Formats: sequence, C-alpha cells, structure tokens
Amino acid sequence: MSPSGLNTTIHPQKPELARCKALVPARYKSLLAKRLQARRIPLSGYLPVLVRLASSQAHNLPVRPRFTAFYQEPGQDLQPVNFCVSGQLWGEFKLIARGCGVSMCYLFVHLMLLDEQLALASRGRRRNARWTGEVSKSIRLEMKEIVQNSWIRLSRTLIIETVRSDPLD
Repeated sequence: MSPSGLNTTIHPQKPELARCKALVPARYKSLLAKRLQARRIPLSGYLPVLVRLASSQAHNLPVRPRFTAFYQEPGQDLQPVNFCVSGQLWGEFKLIARGCGVSMCYLFVHLMLLDEQLALASRGRRRNARWTGEVSKSIRLEMKEIVQNSWIRLSRTLIIETVRSDPLD
C-alpha cells in the first residue's frame, strides 16, 4: 500500500502494432498502388512480402560499403506512406536495412522495384514456359545489431539462407 493509502498497480502494455512510415518518391506511388492491387493486400500486408523477398533474393539486396545509412537523394519529392505492422517485423526490416548499409525507406523502394521486376519476369516466363534449370548458389547472410545504453543491452541476429528452386513452382 502506498503512503496515501491507495493501492496502485501498473500493468505495462506492449503495443501490438508499430506505427511505421516509409518515404516513397512520388513517381513510384502509382507503382506501389499497382503492386498492392496485384497482390490484393493492404499496405500493412506488403511489408511481410518485402521481408520474404529480401530473404529469397539476398543476392539482389543493395549493399553500401560504409557503416552509415545511405539515404535517398534530395529532390525526389518523397511522399510519406503510413502503415502499422508488428514490431518484430519492423525490427527485422530495420536489421536488414542496417546490414545493407541503406536506410529503411531506400530498402522499401528497392524491394518494391525488385518485386515489380520479378512479377514482370514471371509473366514473361509463363508465356514462354521455358525454364533452363539454372540454379544460383545458396547464400547465407548473417546480420547482427547491438543496441546498448546504461541499463539495457539488446542484440538481434538475422540469418537469411536462400536456395533457389524452379521459379515456375
């Protein structure tokens, strides 16, 4: 009991969803709408698709040879895109971006363009219905982020392993 005679109990609440913002160049806003419509998903469902795409296409991720984030160039008329996803998924996406040395917004746009490119290639392959059986090498990518302050130390490790299979499956 507190000195004032009142019982106080605090129950911390974890947010189920993280509020997220990506900055997309205005010229790609229509492409984003097209990708969402093609997949028939809301914007909040697109980030899991992009994380899976990053995992399966690790060899196509942008990599910058420096430790600071590579931000998008000025003058692109960046438009904010707001959505909510699980905090774990947002953290995983952040870890991938940091491991590549790019900003999260840059990675979001890069993966969206890669998604469109693969969709176009997939349509072309289905028309031709010929797959040569080429298989790329397996890739193992390990990224580790350590956040530390005076009272807590957080370490997250993301391991991505890819094995290519028949793209027509």
